[in-house]
Amino acid sequence: MKVLVLLLVVCSLQASLACMCAWETPQQKFCRADFAIRGRVISTSPQGQMSIKYLVRVTEIYKGADLMPAQDVEILTASFDSLCGIPGLQVNTEYLLTGHKSQGDLTISICNWIEKYDDLTSSTRQSLTAVNCDDTV
Repeated sequence: MKVLVLLLVVCSLQASLACMCAWETPQQKFCRADFAIRGRVISTSPQGQMSIKYLVRVTEIYKGADLMPAQDVEILTASFDSLCGIPGLQVNTEYLLTGHKSQGDLTISICNWIEKYDDLTSSTRQSLTAVNCDDTV
């Protein structure tokens, strides 16, 4: 009986620590973001046990040009999806990345719009240069 109670407590604790994001459309995620870029992951490296640093070569800036210090930028995320991190970006793959500037660092999370660029439809790709953030709720 004690084992069952302990198991229930542990399961409840894990569920309460899971990442939760409000549901948003891609346009809302884009508009809420500090930056939106098309970029190719050049490398990935752990930053301790809790975060990952991606080195990303920026190929196009849709939003936040003032936040991009160079063609190659470092973007941080949590190491675990349960902490809202994006641990699975692949080296040599191009992505649409939206995110925030937090304490001087560029950051991404599962609450942002992160998608392989090749998976975007042609109409979505074209609309990225003309997103109207005045119409978002």
